[in-house]
Amino acid sequence: MEKIAEYTSIKKAKEDSHAHRIPRPCGITVHPGLGCPNNCLYCYLIDFGLKFREPKPYKLNGFEVCLSLLYNKWFVPGKMGTFIAIGSVCEPLHPIFYEKTIDYLKSFAKYLENPMQFSTKMFLNTDQVHEIVEAVNQQPLNPLITIITIKNAKKLEPNAPSPDERFETISNMRDAGLKPVLFLRPIIPGVTDEEFEQILERASNAGAVGVVAGSLRISRKILERLKKAHIDLHPIKKRITKIKEKQIYLKATDLKEEALKIAREFKLIPFRSACCANAFNASVPCANVCWTTKFCTNCPNNCKQKQIHITTEKINQIVKRVLNIQSFSLTTHNDNIEIAIPKDAIKNLKIKPRGVSTLLKTLLRKKIKITYIKS
Repeated sequence: MEKIAEYTSIKKAKEDSHAHRIPRPCGITVHPGLGCPNNCLYCYLIDFGLKFREPKPYKLNGFEVCLSLLYNKWFVPGKMGTFIAIGSVCEPLHPIFYEKTIDYLKSFAKYLENPMQFSTKMFLNTDQVHEIVEAVNQQPLNPLITIITIKNAKKLEPNAPSPDERFETISNMRDAGLKPVLFLRPIIPGVTDEEFEQILERASNAGAVGVVAGSLRISRKILERLKKAHIDLHPIKKRITKIKEKQIYLKATDLKEEALKIAREFKLIPFRSACCANAFNASVPCANVCWTTKFCTNCPNNCKQKQIHITTEKINQIVKRVLNIQSFSLTTHNDNIEIAIPKDAIKNLKIKPRGVSTLLKTLLRKKIKITYIKS
């Protein structure tokens, strides 16, 4: 890509955060914009200083963000590479960001071919859905449609399209050949769980193939906003030992499991993690190797049967190249790899264990454990 890139694009791509960020478990988060006009009261972005009233499209175009990702040493291109999650700090299909997101989708499909995923609350008519389908050009795209309440949507999501419109978006996507997934996140105790059956049944009837259930991130500011909207906070507070300024994930495993149980009754594929939905859609083993953990729901993707079969010698070569050191020991057992690294060997290296672990998981589709030993 450098051969067809202008100097200014190369400079922008190398200096951008997409070239340096370590992917999260769901994949590398890509930003077609910053901020969101939907002003959902439970949103955690405002705590990070992002202003709802001043949303801005991102500074890089589609070609430049692809180039930036390819400069990222933690990113693996290709269908068996790093999952791409679009729009973590914005509403990617809001009119302000829509054209930018289409540009990103076209570029990812053309230059990278990685499994793609976005979450949205927007209403998309049939023409827009077909534009999205044409943009990805048969490359795997996993749309997550967020609906967490019907009764309280106007209070909690004042500027977002109605749940009825979002159910229609699901239908339009399914009719166009996509596999839309209900994004039941965040589950708000006392709100979302009171509507599980209604939301899941309507999503199933609309054409959703599955559901991703996720927890609420909570902080003092978020609680204050919910209180002003006259949301009963007792079901939330009884799950918190101490209210903090800093955001924490609310303990709600029981509610997630209840949602997934009901989802099965409505013939929806249950997912405990967004990366699993992306893997299912792309028909590849999960890049976060969730099938080796409690997150696996034994979905029809059957990741274990699709995992990469690779020799110990080849694993050694890959680990040596990633670590850029000669001295380490390797132990492999089924889906697990343990790497023991002498402390002296990494003393002068700028090594990030989380980045190494994420990269190796993606390359090898194995559970990675890194330990440090005395030289």
